[in-house]
Amino acid sequence: MTNPKLSDQDRIEEMVMLLDEVKCFMHKTSNTFEDYYNFALKNYRRWATASSYGYDLVPAERLEQLCELESMEAFYKLREEEGKIDPRYGDADPAKQDWSDLWD
Repeated sequence: MTNPKLSDQDRIEEMVMLLDEVKCFMHKTSNTFEDYYNFALKNYRRWATASSYGYDLVPAERLEQLCELESMEAFYKLREEEGKIDPRYGDADPAKQDWSDLWD
């Protein structure tokens, strides 16, 4: 159940901040297994809450379709089938995108 006092903008801001924290944490080269484990324990409820917020923002028909997907790979395959590929990268899945030109 989501907090009725939070606007969609509030929910999006929380999701953005959580994802940014994950990105920054993952860029640290000195992380140990224990660091990853503790990071996950500390943030699991935050991620679950943000995920619930996200579900609230997706129309019911689309959410039903997305819930049938079994992986992120399946999600990005659906995106490709829908033609939702950023032309700068040539692949819907960020794990397969070539970002080398961004770091030159």
